[in-house]
Amino acid sequence: MSTSEIEDFVNGALISWIESCLPRNEIIAGYVSLLDGTILHSVYLQIDPEPQFHPVKLKNLEGLSLAQARSRNFDAIVKNLRNLYDEELGQTILSLPDCSILGQSPESRAGLDQMKLL
Repeated sequence: MSTSEIEDFVNGALISWIESCLPRNEIIAGYVSLLDGTILHSVYLQIDPEPQFHPVKLKNLEGLSLAQARSRNFDAIVKNLRNLYDEELGQTILSLPDCSILGQSPESRAGLDQMKLL
């Protein structure tokens, strides 16, 4: 995956919106800061303060354990979004990201493509 693709994503409208939702006008420190799902979940909490699914902490995890935890975190985010759209908005989301790709290879081209679906 090229650096310019990541830069285009990080400098795009979605990330600008996410940054505007963060407390104290924090700035996302690159694509890597999105990979554990914490920032996305914190923004989601502003929409739904009592979500059904919550991410796990990734502290001290490596290798396969880290990939599985990332996958679970993105799965929780996707499930919360699906519930919001289905139950609150009465709409169906047709294209959902593959959480296993987000967890196992988030820095690949496929990972970036899946991140864009969020």
